[in-house]
Amino acid sequence: MSTSAASNPNIWIEQWRKDAFAGKDPRNLWEQYSKAAQAELDKPGVDPSDIKAKANALGADPQAVFEFMRDQIALEPYVGVLRGARGTLAAGAGNALDRALLAQELLRAYGIESRLVAGKLSDAQVDVLLGRFLDSSPVPKVLADLVGAPDDAALTAEATDLSAKLGVAARNVQELLQHARAQGQEFWSKTDAQRAAQFDFLSGYLRQGGVKTAIDGPALITKLKDRLHEHYWLQVKEPNGEWSEFDPTFADAKRGGADGSTPAALAEIPKDKYHKLEFSPVYQTLTDGAPKDEVLIAGTFASAGALFEPLEFRIQPTDLGVDAHALAAMSGKQKIDVLRRIKRFQGILRTGSKVTGGRAFDLEGNTYDPSAGPSLKITGGGAFVNALGGNEESTPQFVELRVAMRLTGPDREPMSQIRTLVRAEDLKTPSFAPPILEWQILLQPQWVSAEFVGHRALNQVIATGNALMKESGADHSSAVFEPPPAVPLLVLQMALLRQSAAAAILAKQDGIRALVDEPMLTISGHALSGIQDQEGRITAARNIDIVENGVRYVAKSDTSQPAAFNAALRQGAADGTIEDRFL
Repeated sequence: MSTSAASNPNIWIEQWRKDAFAGKDPRNLWEQYSKAAQAELDKPGVDPSDIKAKANALGADPQAVFEFMRDQIALEPYVGVLRGARGTLAAGAGNALDRALLAQELLRAYGIESRLVAGKLSDAQVDVLLGRFLDSSPVPKVLADLVGAPDDAALTAEATDLSAKLGVAARNVQELLQHARAQGQEFWSKTDAQRAAQFDFLSGYLRQGGVKTAIDGPALITKLKDRLHEHYWLQVKEPNGEWSEFDPTFADAKRGGADGSTPAALAEIPKDKYHKLEFSPVYQTLTDGAPKDEVLIAGTFASAGALFEPLEFRIQPTDLGVDAHALAAMSGKQKIDVLRRIKRFQGILRTGSKVTGGRAFDLEGNTYDPSAGPSLKITGGGAFVNALGGNEESTPQFVELRVAMRLTGPDREPMSQIRTLVRAEDLKTPSFAPPILEWQILLQPQWVSAEFVGHRALNQVIATGNALMKESGADHSSAVFEPPPAVPLLVLQMALLRQSAAAAILAKQDGIRALVDEPMLTISGHALSGIQDQEGRITAARNIDIVENGVRYVAKSDTSQPAAFNAALRQGAADGTIEDRFL
């Protein structure tokens, strides 16, 4: 390949495609690729969150489930339902409640009935569990693959395997894998230098300000102990109809015994035990100096299961006037004319396959029922009132459109954030573009493994590719291509980068442990950013927004408290640098 192609990733990929796929039918290539990809997805255990596959692997044996939970699923000191059953399996760790939910689902796969039980642990028992957490490996199992040098032999073997499955020359496949690795190494080389400089700046600034480079270790340890006192386990219904204890919490636990006191069976989990995201687009107007906020959509999403029900937010025109295929064929100036004619918009939330439409709105101060006309506004004015000297109600004026986000959960203060999308003053700028956007939202209650991200990505690629193949033979007179519900791949890749930074921090410091005890929230946005009338050009921009990074670094002892503070500071510097460089 040419030097210019090698220095530009987009040119390089385009040239590689020409070399690798020259003379090949795209439909035949896709058929072969999707067949190989599906075969990979069908392998047992390839999805680290697949409860049914794990139950099958354990041989339909309740004792094997007990030992798996006791020996393979670590216990972490957080509160409430954060990850749920699938998330706990994928993370390889959870608190007592999430672990009990996972055990319950594994047993349910065998048709075994169980019930959830709540109780309390003693101070001595809590000390044992906290000690086990603090003495565990500095790098959690789910992050282990993100640490270490690249393996040339593994890369060559992978290239050979992919070549045989895809019908592409091994030379081409190995070249692609080497290019991807080189791009990753270049990214980290530049990122490491930038984040090191950022860390030095921040730590120096804090020292100058007299801020202690330590955390309140005793207070945090007390908090973690309080959490561990709240205990959950199962009671399993035996063939004779009696209930037996199923509590695989401690290293020496055996079936039939329970460690918690004051047991109470729970018919359901209290609602306040769930960690949640509240997400609301808000439309603000002003009437006679009085502001009014109207929630266009109210969405509440539990963090447990959020990794498996992709969350997406869009703002789109209620009536574009043309279909997507006709729009794609237009010139730049024609597209601008279409945009200028748009008057009404609608926000849409999609989680998995469920779509919720909000109230439609314009940028003049009005909202609408999307299936009808403008909202009815009953005013104090009118001809009869005016005849008596009264005045009509003033017309509402558009002020701004924003998104309000709120993270809530047990044992935490609610976290609220606002993102303003458009203000009234923005409408006056010559290059103003209407608020048409797409957000992929990752509500992340845990670390995610590279295997998990790879599995989700492969599923998404197959679903999108199959939809495109179907679309390519369709009648486009009225059809609009609608991809399947999107897995937030961009933000999952971002998550892996952030986790790589965390893994590197943990690998260098044995005196600290990392704990994800609240959901992390990251958004990948893609929106129109400007209209250049003279050039006939419409611009769009992508951005990454780390809204909340809920990683807590816990010191094993008083002497490692400064290290925990530095780790948190390094993580913050890494987050900011990766966010800045990622796109």
